[in-house]
Amino acid sequence: MRVQLLVFIIGGLLFISGAYFWIANFHSSNQGGAQTIVKNLRDRILQTFNGSRLAAEIPLDESSNQGSLSQKSRGGEGSAQSAKTSAVTKEICEFHAGTPALRTSVIFSEIAWMGEEKDSTREWVELTNTGSSSVSIKDFEVADKDNQINVVFPNVTLGAHEYYLMARSSETVGNRITYNGNLKNSDEALRLFDSHCALLDEVSAAPAWPAGDSRTKATMERNPIDFSWYSSKDPGGTPGKENSGAPIISAQTISESTSSNSQPSSTSAGTNTINNQGVSTTPNAGTSQSASLIYITEVMVGRTDNAGHEFIELYNASDLPADLTGWSIKKKTSTGSESTLVSSKNFEGKVMPGESYLLLGHSGGYNSSPPADISWPASYTLAYTKNGVSILNNEGAIVDSVFWDDIPKDQSFARNSLPNGPFQVSTPSPKN
Repeated sequence: MRVQLLVFIIGGLLFISGAYFWIANFHSSNQGGAQTIVKNLRDRILQTFNGSRLAAEIPLDESSNQGSLSQKSRGGEGSAQSAKTSAVTKEICEFHAGTPALRTSVIFSEIAWMGEEKDSTREWVELTNTGSSSVSIKDFEVADKDNQINVVFPNVTLGAHEYYLMARSSETVGNRITYNGNLKNSDEALRLFDSHCALLDEVSAAPAWPAGDSRTKATMERNPIDFSWYSSKDPGGTPGKENSGAPIISAQTISESTSSNSQPSSTSAGTNTINNQGVSTTPNAGTSQSASLIYITEVMVGRTDNAGHEFIELYNASDLPADLTGWSIKKKTSTGSESTLVSSKNFEGKVMPGESYLLLGHSGGYNSSPPADISWPASYTLAYTKNGVSILNNEGAIVDSVFWDDIPKDQSFARNSLPNGPFQVSTPSPKN
């Protein structure tokens, strides 16, 4: 019995010892397995992150985006940014060939695609607010043809007639922000989009830029009346300032060229080449569909027997009515001097039916048939030579313009086809 008890005790001790060592070994082996699983999981996570790229950063607040320019995220490709920028996670605006530029108040006004005398890499692009009120350009985009230059504006507001520069070099003087990439000297384009990717303005080098000189470093300036381009008078141009001056477009030259060739052609003004259709702006700059197709179709500045026989004819090419409340007409001389011809109060409550004309006349001289729908003060007059008129919408943006070098007495300056053909000297025919 004692032997059996002793055997039982010894067997129990052996069992307990074996169980202890088995549990210890099991714990040790499982602990190592858990560590192996954790290690493998950690390595997998690190491998995943190391094989990825940062698509975009999110600014902590809008103030971190003030006064800076950034390139848009390109689907996680890791776009480069200038030293002063914060990332913006906005999709790149797509350009569709054949889409007309709206040309509202903010436009390209001067481009140094050839760089500066000191350094050809010092390229810059100037924007101008041509309107009479401030415009926010936050999230507006400027892109070149191949999207190597693709930038989005931060929270920037342009005052009336204020200039703003995009500069490739931080050493360029003026109110500016810098960008990456470079403008090619040929086969290039620049496009301006608003925050909703509507095409506001465009200029192309197809294959060459319409103006500017890479040898003399004369920049490419824009005529604010007809939106044509010409070379600056001085090397280096006028970055952030008013342009050096626009060439004069001869009404007689246009008349001769259009009568011999119905297709648009180029005419020369000094050393600057200007597209014939440049005498009037591309319309569609209104703020709504009903007010986006208003054209200046005819201008007369006096007769032999009555110098005050002046009128301006407008045409609504849309089939929808256009409310002209808040609109105005300004005149401009060859020196750029601008003044109001027909104030906005004269357009108060005025609605143009679709596909109809509106006639404005000089109150001190126009008394013919058909009568004027709106009259401007007798003290405001147009000139036979070197004058122009622009119609502005209720936001102060230019909708359409025309400039002439000389309109002979007893004749008018009219579009040769409706709604947007080029202008030529013509026999007066208001509302016809």
